[in-house]
Amino acid sequence: MRAYTQRRSILKGIRKRFSKRGVILMYHSIAATQADPWCITVTPQNFADHLKVLQQFGKPISLTDFAHGMARGELPQRAIALTFDDGYANNLEVAKPLLEQYDIPATVFVASGYLDQNREFWWDELAQLLLTPGLLPAQLALEVNGHTQKWHLGAAQTYTEAMAQQDSCCLVESAEPGSRLALYGQLWQALLHLPFAMRQQTLDALWVWADRSPQVRSAYRPLRSDELLPLEQSGHVSVGGHTVTHSMLSRLSTEEQFQEIYQCKVDLEVKLGHVIHSFAYPFGNYSPTTVPCVAEAGFSHACSTIVDTAWSRYDAYQLPRFEAQNWSGPELVRRLRRLFW
Repeated sequence: MRAYTQRRSILKGIRKRFSKRGVILMYHSIAATQADPWCITVTPQNFADHLKVLQQFGKPISLTDFAHGMARGELPQRAIALTFDDGYANNLEVAKPLLEQYDIPATVFVASGYLDQNREFWWDELAQLLLTPGLLPAQLALEVNGHTQKWHLGAAQTYTEAMAQQDSCCLVESAEPGSRLALYGQLWQALLHLPFAMRQQTLDALWVWADRSPQVRSAYRPLRSDELLPLEQSGHVSVGGHTVTHSMLSRLSTEEQFQEIYQCKVDLEVKLGHVIHSFAYPFGNYSPTTVPCVAEAGFSHACSTIVDTAWSRYDAYQLPRFEAQNWSGPELVRRLRRLFW
């Protein structure tokens, strides 16, 4: 049995090696920012260098063309599709002009519930609260889902410009225990699984605790409804769905998942005046019951965060992607060469 399984794995590897494969890149924000605890921001200069590389190294095509070509086993050589998750306004203000300049298409997945909230995405708002230099109270007691959690900040009570600068190059996973960045990670986990309204209420309570008020910063703000049509105007960008509230779908019932997915599609189509076809799972999170919900809602394909090249054996509703980070152009070339080897 083991030998049979090994042979199947080898044959699959050979088929994949000689099949037409492509790469879907996942971006989020294109901006020059300081606090970026998840390394999801690419500077405008590096993004421009990425587009130069993609134009020279591969064959950039739209995500819809990519999905159709993959299903037929007819992807162009070195096919590459660009996607952006969440719906940051800088996708319109910064990324779109560069995409037009280099004549490269992209899909922006929008969480429709954030469009006109006049608030930042919750993870950015939390970073604004905790990763901005300043002094916080020594203790925090927070009611989360009916349970009171307590934190004693200790050294994390004080956060200096030097600390903020150091943390700007540091992922949450590598934060020093007891640091402000580690506290951010703990509170992010506490907020992650809350329903949208409860999460916003909890954020409001945190601002009261910190004796500060949230600001909607230009580099972090979500798109507005009236910016969706301009985003698509030149034909280089297509809008896709990303749920209403950017929820962890696997934590919801099947009915709640469908409502998040379907209502997002309805919201965006009403504002755009046309059907949308593409979807992406927030946080790359979904369960076996989620995929049928996406199909039933009327989407024709969906992007996951499975790290792999895409080829014909992939389910159209679980397309793999590679997360693009703030690399230089030569670093992107190095990584693409490894992927297409």
